[in-house]
Amino acid sequence: MHTICSMFSAISLDGFLTREDGSQDWLASVASASHDYGYRQYLSSTDAMLISYADMKSLLSAGIPVPDTCFVYTEEQLPAIAAGKLPSAIRLIQGNAISALQQISTSGFRNIAVEGQEAIQALLSESLISRMTLTLAPVLLGKGIRLFGELTEDQYWQLQSSQAFDDGLIQLCYEQSL
Repeated sequence: MHTICSMFSAISLDGFLTREDGSQDWLASVASASHDYGYRQYLSSTDAMLISYADMKSLLSAGIPVPDTCFVYTEEQLPAIAAGKLPSAIRLIQGNAISALQQISTSGFRNIAVEGQEAIQALLSESLISRMTLTLAPVLLGKGIRLFGELTEDQYWQLQSSQAFDDGLIQLCYEQSL
């Protein structure tokens, strides 16, 4: 059985994940604070999360929950990172997103939630993400940090479902076409 990597993200209509400073303040102005848009259900369907150390710090500062098993990778020396300040669910891995995914896969985890722009771009560039849930927010930012980076070849995705929410957000669920 192979590892299935999936992602779940909100983006602006013009494809930005965050502002240039990394903030997602724009999302709070269009999304309902009382609605998680299926994020908790998505996390419960996965075995573990994979995220970069830099993106994990942003996630924690925003108060976003992490699952019971969360692998955080960094190319920095591990002793330099204050592991004692991280939640107990977090396991640190030294290396990049690809090598971290290989380690996670050999440990028996099969359904991996990929979080953060850095990990998503790295795994997408190698066609290692097979499911994606995008929630489009009705806002144009004009500039910021894009969710998607450059690819060496086209990737084709098949729409599995779509849902429009009362607050104007639209959620699209895709699987990578083989």
